[in-house]
Amino acid sequence: MLFYAFNSTFVLRDFCHSKAVLYLGKKIFISKDNFESSLQPLIIPKSMRARGASVTSALFTSDSKLLLVVNKKVYMYNYLWNRWHKAIGLWSPVPAADLLPHPCHPGPSAVPPAESNPQ
Repeated sequence: MLFYAFNSTFVLRDFCHSKAVLYLGKKIFISKDNFESSLQPLIIPKSMRARGASVTSALFTSDSKLLLVVNKKVYMYNYLWNRWHKAIGLWSPVPAADLLPHPCHPGPSAVPPAESNPQ
């Protein structure tokens, strides 16, 4: 199960698809209907994770995908099709908040690290 690496909670909205929302906390949830229905925690396939699944950054893209930095590796999650893919072309670990904004987002879109230490 995915969890946010910092001691705070964060809600990230997809500005391209106004009802898609990501909740980052002790568990991570994605809603396609602005939290109007009940949700199951977001789970990354076991084949894509090592120990735990610590998320340090997240970003919605303009094409119904979510980029997540999990254990310093970038993964793409298509939330309409419920499909995971490992990003290709990255050979070194990705630090927290190193994702860039996309055209639908009005400002910085990476999840900022919390003031406190990671769990």
